Amino acid sequence: KLIAFILAFTMIIGLIPTAAFAAVDDHSIVRVKISIGSVKQQALTIDGNYYIEESKSTELYRQSYTVGIENNALTLRDPLGEKVLSGKSSITFVQCADTTGNNYMTVGSYHYKGNMKFTIVSGNLQLVNHVYMEDYIPGVLVGEIGDYFPIEVQKSQAIIARTYAATHMSDSGTFDLYDTAKSQVYKGYNASWTNCIAGAEATAKQLLYCDSELVDVYYTNSNGGYIECYQHAWYPRAIEPYDIVREVTWGRDNAKSPKESLKITSSLFSASLFSISFRSSG
Repeated sequence: KLIAFILAFTMIIGLIPTAAFAAVDDHSIVRVKISIGSVKQQALTIDGNYYIEESKSTELYRQSYTVGIENNALTLRDPLGEKVLSGKSSITFVQCADTTGNNYMTVGSYHYKGNMKFTIVSGNLQLVNHVYMEDYIPGVLVGEIGDYFPIEVQKSQAIIARTYAATHMSDSGTFDLYDTAKSQVYKGYNASWTNCIAGAEATAKQLLYCDSELVDVYYTNSNGGYIECYQHAWYPRAIEPYDIVREVTWGRDNAKSPKESLKITSSLFSASLFSISFRSSG
């Protein structure tokens, strides 16, 4: 699980002598694949103002519904099991402007702002949340560091998370990001996450740039005492000014950091060839 502290952001800034913040379009939409498993049907609850893109005349109410696969197409059923809509290749719940009360959809344990699109992929349901970037960020902050960290940590993490999302947005495919540590942990939206929301709002639209290009940013809760460069960890790409291997003692010396040790005995050196693979994750 990825958890960033304010130091991680400070270290990144220190590696980028020409860094600057810049704005992203107010209406930038992030497409996040919501984890629902390999399922043929999914329950949801509407508590807000929505309509269905594929059938605008279909009335929706503040209640529970079930989307399922029937005869290789999507069907929407009400709480009594009655068909509301059927025979669709996709069902997209479009969020409208706020009215009184709540305005979100609940799937599983989380509330979601934005539009929710169901499709069929490899015989199972796929759910993608099309959400405004600034509504997405609080859900990442609570997933990655929690709501209890102070505002400066939230602000630093918000800029990093927003930059990570922006560099992974695409016009192709059906989604941009996972809601897990494959991308960034995302837990939807909840008005009670006051610190996360404040951190997102205080840095709204801010992205991290280096020499006019978005920074290819990654973060972790523990680095074992060193920052590694991208090329050594994943695959080759052009060297950037911030691709520097350097010692960072804070993560190593922090009492809360996970620690592992590896002891190599002298007898190993009698072998003509040996290799060691070692990885630690927090």
